[in-house]
Amino acid sequence: MSSNGSQLDELFAAADTEITAVYDRCCENAPNFGVRKECFIESVRRTVEKYVLPASELPLTSQQVVDFVSQLQSDDLFMAIGCARGSERAWWEFDQQHRAYMERVARHLAKTDVDAQEVIDQ
Repeated sequence: MSSNGSQLDELFAAADTEITAVYDRCCENAPNFGVRKECFIESVRRTVEKYVLPASELPLTSQQVVDFVSQLQSDDLFMAIGCARGSERAWWEFDQQHRAYMERVARHLAKTDVDAQEVIDQ
């Protein structure tokens, strides 16, 4: 395992209480999305690896991981993970929250209302 991987293991272990609290809140808000804790943590970890770790000039601390997790739009992340894993409930919620915006964009970009409606339905 790389030293970055080992460092992240330690940081995530130290931040587990806070990460679990965010995950539990997401489960409470959206219990039917079927997102497992391991999937949630892996998604957060990949994001930290890709964006936070390279941007930090000093070694990353568990507090920085906690701060990052607390600033996430965690409910949106939870829904996105659910959608990516094929949850019909997550897709339904996504449609409910974002359909109006998608309709406006489609109507703005499409040449005709029929084309826009086809894009929206897809």
